Amino acid sequence: MSNAATAESFGVRLKRKVLNAETKLFEWRPCSCTIVARDGKLLLQLQTPSQDEDSHSEQDNETETVTIDLATQLLNVMPKKNKARCDLEYYAPVATMSGQVLKEELMAPSATHCQQWIAQERRPMRRCRQAAVSSMTAGTAEHPTLLQ
Repeated sequence: MSNAATAESFGVRLKRKVLNAETKLFEWRPCSCTIVARDGKLLLQLQTPSQDEDSHSEQDNETETVTIDLATQLLNVMPKKNKARCDLEYYAPVATMSGQVLKEELMAPSATHCQQWIAQERRPMRRCRQAAVSSMTAGTAEHPTLLQ
């Protein structure tokens, strides 16, 4: 089985630092982090349940999803001083045309889990960038097909 196929199904549960709209304070929310393959691209999906824990209706039980293209959006995954935490830096989606760099702070259960997750994210990120450079030097401007 190739690494790309393995990455396609790899998911991990972390916590994501989010701003509570009501209290204006940051809080740690459960987050499902998954690398998925779609249209020849590797994408990192961060899925966080809605902030309203008191809500029991199905309508309010929405999940916020942040999708990051590993080849074109993800800039870096950096461990923090507290080794169980890391920062994910990425460009805002192309649709916004802002070029703004966004940051997500994630927390793993332990420093070891965090280091393993960072390594897991960096491998496909490097592979995507190498494929993009190869396609540029070959004269193609299209996104590389990563899952062959």
